[in-house]
Amino acid sequence: MKQININIGMILLLWVLFSSCQYMDHLLQPKPIVIPEKSWKSPVQPSKKQHVAPETQSAIIQNDDPVESAMMVEPIEEISYDLVYQNMSDDLANRVQQFKHQFNAHLGILVFQLDNRTPIYSYHADDCFIPASLTKVVVCSALMQILQSKHPYDTIADAFQREKSLISWNHSAFTDINHLLKQMNTYTFRQAPRANRTANALGEFLLEIYANKHQTTVGLENLLLSHLDQISFVSDCNRFVNASGLTLNNRLTPFQVADCIYHLKDFPEYFNSLMSAGQGTLQNRLQGVDARHRFKTGSLKNSGVLCLAGYLELPGPVGFVIVVNDLPGYLFVDCQAWVDETVLNSILYSEKTLTDE
Repeated sequence: MKQININIGMILLLWVLFSSCQYMDHLLQPKPIVIPEKSWKSPVQPSKKQHVAPETQSAIIQNDDPVESAMMVEPIEEISYDLVYQNMSDDLANRVQQFKHQFNAHLGILVFQLDNRTPIYSYHADDCFIPASLTKVVVCSALMQILQSKHPYDTIADAFQREKSLISWNHSAFTDINHLLKQMNTYTFRQAPRANRTANALGEFLLEIYANKHQTTVGLENLLLSHLDQISFVSDCNRFVNASGLTLNNRLTPFQVADCIYHLKDFPEYFNSLMSAGQGTLQNRLQGVDARHRFKTGSLKNSGVLCLAGYLELPGPVGFVIVVNDLPGYLFVDCQAWVDETVLNSILYSEKTLTDE
C-alpha cells in the first residue's frame, strides 16, 4: 500500500512538472511585433455626409513639464472632425497655389490623420526629394524597430543598453537613448555639426547590431531600404549615402517620411526628442505655438532644400511633412516664412472651426 502511494505521488509530481513546462513554453513564445500596414488609404477629401467619427480618438496630451511632454493616447468625447479637415484641406490647396505663383521650386506636402493614417491633403507626396535632416526620421524609425524586434520584452531604453553591451559600443552621445535622440533632433545651427556626427554614428551603431545578429555585414543603404520595405515601401529613386542627411544624394518621398512618423508615434522617447517652437533651429520661428506640437527641421540652404515635419495636436493628432527642393537662395527666407505660416494656419483653422461649431 505504501509503494502504491509513492507511485501515485510520483505520477502527480511528474504531471505538475509537465504542466509547468508547457505554461513556461507558452510564456516564452515571442510576441508578434505590430508594424503599420504598408498601403496608404486613398486620399479622399472629407465629407460631412460620408465621414463618421470613431467612438474614440487619439489625443496628444502633455505632462506638467511642457518640454518633456509625451504623446499619449486617451479616449475623448466623440467629435465630428470632418469640417476641420475640410477647412484645412481647402486652405492647404490655396496655399499651394500661392506657392506656385511665388516660388519656382519643387514642393511636396502630406498631412494625415495620425490615428488611422488617412491623408487630409497631399501634393506631390510620392515624388522623390532631397530630404536633408528628415533622413534622421528614417534612421530613428529603424532604430526603434530593430530594438523592439530584438527585445520584445524589454523597454526601448533597456533594449538600447542591452545592444550597447552586446557590441561593446562606446560613444559619448550614447549614454542613454533619450540623450542620443535629443542630440540628434533638438539642436541650434551651431550645434548642427555635432547632431550630424551623432546621426552618422547611429548609422554605424545600426550596422554593428545587424552584423552581430546575422554574422555578416550590410551597407547603410540596404539596411534603411529594408526598414522602409517593412513599414512603408521602396521607390526606385530611393538612396541613402549617410544617416545625417548632410548630402545632396539621399532621396526620400514625403509618403515614406510620413510612414516613419506614423511608426514613431508610439515611442515617447522620440516625441520628447523633437523640437517645440522656440527651441533649437526653431528659436525664432512658429512664435506662439505651444509645446504640444513637435517638429523636425531640415535644410541645406545653399542647395535650395527646406523641410519641416512632425506632429500637430489638432482635433485628433495630425502628422505632416513639407519638403521643398530647387529653391533659389534669394527666396529661402520667404519660403521658410511660407512653410511656417502654412503650419500655423492648420493649427488656427482647426481651433477656429471647433470654436465656431
